[in-house]
Amino acid sequence: IVVNNHLQVEGQENIFAAGDVCFHSESAELKLAHTAHVNASLVALNVLRLVRAAKNGTESGSHGHDGLLSYPDGLFGNEQTPKIYNVSLGKYDASLGFNTLVMNGPLPAVVKWLIEWTQVAAAANRPIGLVFWVVADWTSFFLGRTILPMTEPAARSKKAQ
Repeated sequence: IVVNNHLQVEGQENIFAAGDVCFHSESAELKLAHTAHVNASLVALNVLRLVRAAKNGTESGSHGHDGLLSYPDGLFGNEQTPKIYNVSLGKYDASLGFNTLVMNGPLPAVVKWLIEWTQVAAAANRPIGLVFWVVADWTSFFLGRTILPMTEPAARSKKAQ
């Protein structure tokens, strides 16, 4: 499903798509759980903005775009969402990737467990899960923008030339 920069289905102001079903041509991202999570967060905020605009009797813009957050920079100011994955390879083994960094072994397995535990806690509306994911999302975008950017340093320097 083709979406615009606000993750609205093209030509449908009140219909959004996120995750694996959407195609956002400007980002051309991999279909990863983290990307779907970021998509869903932005869609939820934009739906709330449309509802508030309707309650206040205000127009949300000439085509429903004013006041809506853009993807992906609308949440944390990044031009790209970080490429993050964590694949379980057994009870005590996993592979964790964050942009150009890849780690394998027991530490990524512990991180995988923590991700699953806090996701369940957040779904149950428990404060520990909710706070963890606010901090984790902010941190992942900060790291993806600064210390662990998407492209390798040599590739970035070639783009600058």
